[in-house]
Amino acid sequence: MMRKTSYLRGLVAGSALLVLFAPSLYAAEQAAPEAPPVDARAWILMDYASGKVLAEGN
Repeated sequence: MMRKTSYLRGLVAGSALLVLFAPSLYAAEQAAPEAPPVDARAWILMDYASGKVLAEGN
């Protein structure tokens, strides 16, 4: 009985780790897009969610 419980705990723990870390294995880092052609003297391209500046021209 003790061996079965130990096996079951290991199986549950292993499954939980797989569920927690599997998405990070498939996540690909995205590169910043190229700046679009703009007919202006100065421009800035920012990420809406983070506010991070992706590209700028002056």
